[in-house]
Amino acid sequence: MPTLDDVRTTFRKVSNQYRARIVALTSEEAGRIVCYRTTAGTAMQHPVGEILPHVSLHTSNHLAQVATLLTQAGVEPPRSTT
Repeated sequence: MPTLDDVRTTFRKVSNQYRARIVALTSEEAGRIVCYRTTAGTAMQHPVGEILPHVSLHTSNHLAQVATLLTQAGVEPPRSTT
């Protein structure tokens, strides 16, 4: 993405979509099993209700990494406005 504003706009859009998905989640959908392969090629399967919290935590981890890199570069990380 060419600018920080592009990143911010896209992040907000995806974040809003994620929140809407969580709000609309039914018990049936939360229990649905998703089969996938890891980047190492290992076959895995988990219910949607276990995957969604992992996605949130994984995202938070990356946001913290970006904030650290910005701080190390002498840039104050932006404050969340959501």
